[in-house]
Amino acid sequence: DGTNLLPYVAKDAERPAAAPHDVLFWRGGHYQAMMADGWKLQKADRPDKVWLFEMKTDPTEQHNVADGNPDRVQAMLGMLHAHDAQQVEAIWPALVEGPTRIDFPLNAPFAQGEDFVYWPN
Repeated sequence: DGTNLLPYVAKDAERPAAAPHDVLFWRGGHYQAMMADGWKLQKADRPDKVWLFEMKTDPTEQHNVADGNPDRVQAMLGMLHAHDAQQVEAIWPALVEGPTRIDFPLNAPFAQGEDFVYWPN
């Protein structure tokens, strides 16, 4: 929507920036995410999975707490679906998709059982 996010992510200790929006949404291919009220929800269709993180206590997103917070997950999924319904389809859909691990650099060694999504390239 054209909002400059740099002042918010830079977090000047002397003059912290106010959050640019109450809720932030993003999507790409089969992956969608949102942040609201200190929580981050990630949803993938391939594989069909949902992640929920409490950003105040887990800013590096190491502990998926979706199973322990079903009401919050459902509320946030409702917000995500409502927002997505207002968006237009991509003009240029991806031609190739590949499994991409979540929260790992692309060159990090792979370990069995790590979470991934199919990301369009």
